[in-house]
Amino acid sequence: MDTPRLSRLSALACLLFSMSCALPALAASLDVQPLVSRADAQVEIRATGLQPGALATISATTRDSSGQLWRSAVTCKADSTGVVDLAQCTPVGTPASTYSKADPMGLFWSMRQQDGAPFFFQFPDAPDVAYVLTLAVNGKVIQRVPIIRQLMADDVVREKLSASSDGVSGVVFQPVLPAHAKHAAGTRVSKRFPAVILLGGSGGGHPWDDLAALLASHGYVTLSLAYYNGFASPDPPLPDDLVNIPVETVGRALAWLEKDPEVDTGRIAIVGHSRGSELALLSAVHYPAFKAVVVLAGSPVAWPGIDYRREVPAWTFGKKPVPFLPSMSYFARAYHEHKPPITAFEEALDDQAAVQAAFIPIQRIDGPILFLGGDADEVWPSRRMAAMAMAWLHRHHHRFADSQEMFPDAGHFFFQPYTPVEHTVDWTISDPQGSTTIHYGGTLSGDAHTAPQAWARIIEFLHASLARHG
Repeated sequence: MDTPRLSRLSALACLLFSMSCALPALAASLDVQPLVSRADAQVEIRATGLQPGALATISATTRDSSGQLWRSAVTCKADSTGVVDLAQCTPVGTPASTYSKADPMGLFWSMRQQDGAPFFFQFPDAPDVAYVLTLAVNGKVIQRVPIIRQLMADDVVREKLSASSDGVSGVVFQPVLPAHAKHAAGTRVSKRFPAVILLGGSGGGHPWDDLAALLASHGYVTLSLAYYNGFASPDPPLPDDLVNIPVETVGRALAWLEKDPEVDTGRIAIVGHSRGSELALLSAVHYPAFKAVVVLAGSPVAWPGIDYRREVPAWTFGKKPVPFLPSMSYFARAYHEHKPPITAFEEALDDQAAVQAAFIPIQRIDGPILFLGGDADEVWPSRRMAAMAMAWLHRHHHRFADSQEMFPDAGHFFFQPYTPVEHTVDWTISDPQGSTTIHYGGTLSGDAHTAPQAWARIIEFLHASLARHG
């Protein structure tokens, strides 16, 4: 345990939540193991010293990057030994409990935003996230315990990059101690790390910094890359809209990584979510240095740029448009009929000739491809497009061990372990009818239980795919 870090952040947590953490010692107590843990690892939470059958409430609070307060709670009945173990106890009703089945990590993924309109939980721009867990019995607070969830291991450093000064926009996370590459005797095998470029979707910016930090904690130099501004804080050299984005944006990021003496240039992968998956696949097609690709709720077909007034390319290469599947008429009809966007994508995919013309030549990629998605995705048909990709690769005799895995209860966001996900958004097009609310698909609990599995699958795939070059 990092005691100085815990002491510093426990004081911060008490101040942050306006709490007095010096409560009187009582028989009942809250036991959390470990107090400092990585954000993709489980913790054990138990209340002990209770009267058998007593109702105990354990709650959790934290603040996200915008300062919004998030809270969750679970009420359970103590067993015959006076213990409430979150891995075993059945929550008692709502609103007393924010989740309904025994789950050791339920307090983390079931958190609800307490201030303002619900939105995505954004991890603070820091190596750690402070939580306060509170035990109450019969409405009386017994104990508060501050805990730390580490996004970055202690041997990871973070550097912000700007397109204007570095030619690349985003954040790079770099391990500095090759603990993953040692002989039993402790001698160093390699001074270089595998690397990963991580791409977000249609929201723009570099939204997956938390996942990049976690990947770095697993031994990867990880670049969370922005390719356009979108809704994120602008980096002026980047375009504001997802229109005519040069694939060379990723090429520059790749060149930046290859100059790093601690990057093993023979072991570089790329990961893309949603619309970012198209860019990830296109990049791997044009840059054979990418030896593995992870597609999260993605598409092997190039779709138009986001401009609801006209059909425009999303991507270019060599200043020429990448062929795309025309679909704006389908989106307009879906919007006017208040249907989810997945209906427009499904209709467009029924035009087989147009699909063939817009299919990304993924058979040229010099490494395996992993497709992960959710059967309950309501943004676009993740399973259908993954199946199309696998059939295409098989038909073209791609020589690598490509694979797919679809999760039955998962929606469009299903891979952030132990993180709450908001499932609705206002899909607004300039129109007298106003806006239409769409659903990302899945459920809070479905995505929550899928996420650790999906994350483990990503780590396993990257380790296996890049190890052959080590």
